[in-house]
Amino acid sequence: FYRISTGSIIPIMSLYMQHAGWSSDQIGKLQSIRPIMTMLSAPMWGGLADRTGRKRLVLMTTFVTSAIFRLFVRFTEGNFVLLATALCATSFFYSATTSLLDSIVVSTLPENEKRNFGKLRLWGEIGNGVSSSTMMYVVNKFDHGFDYAFLIHGISSVVALAFMVFCVPDDCANQSTAKEVSTNGTHLRNNTLIFRNGTTWKEGARMIFGNSQILTLFSMVAVTGYSLGFLENFCYINLRQIYTKHGQM
Repeated sequence: FYRISTGSIIPIMSLYMQHAGWSSDQIGKLQSIRPIMTMLSAPMWGGLADRTGRKRLVLMTTFVTSAIFRLFVRFTEGNFVLLATALCATSFFYSATTSLLDSIVVSTLPENEKRNFGKLRLWGEIGNGVSSSTMMYVVNKFDHGFDYAFLIHGISSVVALAFMVFCVPDDCANQSTAKEVSTNGTHLRNNTLIFRNGTTWKEGARMIFGNSQILTLFSMVAVTGYSLGFLENFCYINLRQIYTKHGQM
């Protein structure tokens, strides 16, 4: 349901902007907000969750707040500044929800089941595929299709939050089972290296950028993200121009 909620509105956001009357140049600027905010805020949310041990609280707070601001987008027609502000807010809070959810799932799986995480993740992508394709049909078929898309997003977000409340392990349980092993002035918490006085940004950056494997991974992610930027901004708009009949998209 988490992926249903996001898949129901995020893939068609550029189409909604076009529907609202914004130019291609304005849509490009608006769509650039999410990757920029993600780059700036995701490390902050991840660091906060790791340091406090309250991943569940951070997950639910960021997810709910991002959903509220995303629904508010529907009421910003004609006001570019207000729309940009709403997108900044929803992107700021949404930036770490997927990675936090994945982290919680992996940390709660038994060791012999962690190799099957990809199979569990597949269910999320099925939900994303079903909701995005369905909403794509709805917005092209019905005059009030975008209203329906935002409505489905709100309902599925509530359902997803209910699953988070009742299914995601409690933070206290996570904190009580956290493993801390002292070693040469450092300790390990949940398999994460932490300095006794707390890892600084400088120390963390040195650990990351001194690892060639991590740098290779980051380079691959950067190239992939660069290409996705083009797809997310204008792919669906171009498809809509090419395939004008209802339902073909």
